[in-house]
Amino acid sequence: MKNSAFLFLLLFSIKGFTQPEGEKIFSSSCIACHTIGKGRLVGPDLQYIGKIRNKKWLITYIQSPQSVIKKGDKQVDSLVKEYNGMIMPNQNLNPKQIEQVLAYIEDYKPTADSLPNTTASVSVPATSKSHPGNPPEKEEIKFPPILGNPLFLAAGGLIILLLLIIVVLANVIKMMAVQSKKQE
Repeated sequence: MKNSAFLFLLLFSIKGFTQPEGEKIFSSSCIACHTIGKGRLVGPDLQYIGKIRNKKWLITYIQSPQSVIKKGDKQVDSLVKEYNGMIMPNQNLNPKQIEQVLAYIEDYKPTADSLPNTTASVSVPATSKSHPGNPPEKEEIKFPPILGNPLFLAAGGLIILLLLIIVVLANVIKMMAVQSKKQE
């Protein structure tokens, strides 16, 4: 029992040490071109990359995309065409660093600040082709709630302000009419 608890804590702490380093590397080397679950940027969204490609392939590709292209990988050729011939530059990362980034991507949980306020979601068949970085099978579409939308709140505030101005002006006109009747 004690050994299994120790093993659990050891595994948990190793994962804890791996992810912060992976996050640092992602932030310094990947974030300019890639997102995790927020759609395309300069390069593909990496949210599902670990489900699409195996770790060995990803390490090779991240270190030297040209070497994978030279081997004639059809998915990579198609992806390069989709991104107008843009090829990811070689990354000066060792396999351990790449594994840390992949662990970070796999375990990535968006914070409340990084996502729009959403209340409804729907799964629909994916419309994108099956490329590395594109979601497998289904995509989730999220709809923002009306009340959480800043534009809705601003428009509502303006409407309330206009109604108050109308009420105040109506009362001023009414008082002026009463004053004018008294003077007659």
